[in-house]
Amino acid sequence: MNLIEAIAAEGKKTANKIRIIVGIIVFLVVVSAAPNNPAIVNIIYLITIAIFAIISIINLKTVSSLIYSKVIKYGTALFEISIPTILKLSHLATAKPHLMINEGAAFPAYFLFILLTLFQNDRSLTILAGVVATIEYSILVIIGIFVFHIPIISGSSEWGHIVIDDEVGKIVMLIGFTAISVAVLRNLQQFAFTALDNEKNALTKADQLKEIVDEAKTVNTSLIDVSRNQTEISAVLSDVANDEATMSEELSSMYEEQVSAIELIYKNTIKQTDETKLMKDRIHEFIEIQKNVITVGEQMLNNIVTITEYSKKTEASLNELSHIMDIVTQSGGAINSFLEVIRNITDQINLLSLNASIEAARAGEYGRGFAVVADEIGKLAMATSDNAKEISSQLARINQDINSSISIMQNTQKALNDMIAIISASKSNINEVRNAIGNQQKAIEDVKRQSDILDSLSQEILMAINEQQSSMNESVSSIQKLSEVAQIVADRTMQMNELTIQINTIAQKLAEVTAVMAN
Repeated sequence: MNLIEAIAAEGKKTANKIRIIVGIIVFLVVVSAAPNNPAIVNIIYLITIAIFAIISIINLKTVSSLIYSKVIKYGTALFEISIPTILKLSHLATAKPHLMINEGAAFPAYFLFILLTLFQNDRSLTILAGVVATIEYSILVIIGIFVFHIPIISGSSEWGHIVIDDEVGKIVMLIGFTAISVAVLRNLQQFAFTALDNEKNALTKADQLKEIVDEAKTVNTSLIDVSRNQTEISAVLSDVANDEATMSEELSSMYEEQVSAIELIYKNTIKQTDETKLMKDRIHEFIEIQKNVITVGEQMLNNIVTITEYSKKTEASLNELSHIMDIVTQSGGAINSFLEVIRNITDQINLLSLNASIEAARAGEYGRGFAVVADEIGKLAMATSDNAKEISSQLARINQDINSSISIMQNTQKALNDMIAIISASKSNINEVRNAIGNQQKAIEDVKRQSDILDSLSQEILMAINEQQSSMNESVSSIQKLSEVAQIVADRTMQMNELTIQINTIAQKLAEVTAVMAN
């Protein structure tokens, strides 16, 4: 059922309610006026009211069913519009036929029953009711004048006469009221059709809006998932950065005594300044190109690629540093073995010195010089033993520091492995990102060329360092790389955290908008 049909159905129900109310009011009026009316008039009134009541009940029972038809609708309207005529005709049975015209209580009923047709939403029915009312009342006037010869006057009213200009005015009022009712009904129907079109448009827009809300909810869910993944990656990266920073501090404290050996590196680093500036310029060009190509999502993928590469470099550096630690540990073990031999020799020397002192005492005056020599040898052996113990203690502390560093490196390597495992899930999109930045290959090649020059200078620096300092310099280089990686990881983590905050903010706003639109 569309809007117009619903309005028509409600109008029929309202019309039935009005019929019932009008029937009750007319019945009460007839009953109250019955003592003053002739019996024939009262009988006609009651019969008319009874028929009206039956018709009202039929309409009330059939209006919502398929039984209701045009016959019932038009028959009801024709009978209703004839009720005032029937009531007026009842005065012909009395000695006062002029009341058929002059009795004015029934005339407004014509207007009431014409109004009732408006609730049927049928202009033809309204026109028919108005025409029938006009014709019937005109016939009443003609019957009064030409059949019963009721006198005609004009102007002021007089008992027993028909005021012709008043009757013509009433007929004109019926015609005008019918025309106005038809115009009102036409406007109402046009309004209903317009409302129906608006309803259809509103429903269409509501469906479109629902689709948009559903799509927004899906996007919001995806944003929340991406934000959650970024949060997990940021947490792992933060742990890795902290572990790398801790390890760098530990290793730096171990190799502070070897800083003097790196002075040569500083001299060669000066030679690298110009090339480094060129490299920075190229990198700046590379970054500017990236800003025009990479979107927020591609920036995140680029960060993942960068972190992955540095993580692999860090892992290689950790392996290299671990190998160096193993060499140092093995050297410490060899030194401990050597110190053990020294301690055994010093014990034997002490024993020989004691025996020599005993023999010198037996020799008396002749063995005094030999006793002095034996005593000095014993002191020398004692000092050697003390030095060996001190060296052994220092080696134990060094081994303890090395073991602590190895433990830190193992923890860092485990954290790196966890980070790589999480990042590997996002590597499927790296090739697409690389294709999107294909036009940046020239800048990348320039950066690579500058990197090769820096590598060549680094080789010259490493060749300038003597063989004894090579292992320590490699460790320092690894520490520097770890520090750089830790800083890069920290910077990337901050960027990812900022992106995560932005995504969370967008997701919250989107969720609020979709909630408002859904309601």
